[in-house]
Amino acid sequence: MRLLHDSSNKIARSLNIAVKAASGKYVAQLDSDDEYTPTTLETMVAQLEANPEWALAISYYSVIDADSQPLSELGVIQHLEYDQNTLLRTNGAGHVRTWHRCVLESLGGFDEQQFPDYAEDYDMVLRLSEQYAVGRVHEALYRWRKHASNNEQHLCTEYRAGRKALARSLALRRRTENGLVSTLSERYSSG
Repeated sequence: MRLLHDSSNKIARSLNIAVKAASGKYVAQLDSDDEYTPTTLETMVAQLEANPEWALAISYYSVIDADSQPLSELGVIQHLEYDQNTLLRTNGAGHVRTWHRCVLESLGGFDEQQFPDYAEDYDMVLRLSEQYAVGRVHEALYRWRKHASNNEQHLCTEYRAGRKALARSLALRRRTENGLVSTLSERYSSG
């Protein structure tokens, strides 16, 4: 294990530094205040190895409080509605995200300019899903800690909504340009 330092305090930059320093086949994301289960990495690697068409695997997750106690009223977050298109209507794809490192590199890494400190992972999942398969691992392998210092708690609602809206807008533009979706005018003129 190697500790890397980044004084920028920007999530996207820190993730890119970590990806560049990595030498393994996969990159598993773990935010500083969250937890893996004892079998997270083993399970995620096994799933990616068993499904070579997946560029990214995403598991279910549970929510814990500041003292690592489960918030059972929230249950296990599954994002069962996930597919390439419904991802545009949800606020995320889930945790743990385990990526093929070469795919992250081929996509140019996390967008440090437009998503330096929020929605960088959502933007990356959207970009990746336009070209590669994303697999779901049907186990809760991540524990997301809910506390007063979360980005969800200290960044204003408008900023967070704006970042997610920007990611969706960019995804729709790319998908339209690449023929993955048709424009409304094309739809109505052909029918």
